[in-house]
Amino acid sequence: QELLRGRYPQMLEMKLKSLPVIAVRLTKVTSWGNLNT
Repeated sequence: QELLRGRYPQMLEMKLKSLPVIAVRLTKVTSWGNLNT
C-alpha cells in the first residue's frame, strides 16, 4: 500500500491500512471496437 500511496496522492487521506490489497496482473487485453470515440 505504501507504494500506491506514493504514486496516488489522493490515497493519503484514505484509511486503507487495515484493508486488503488485490493485485491484478493482466495476461491478455481484448478490445471490442474503437475506444477513441
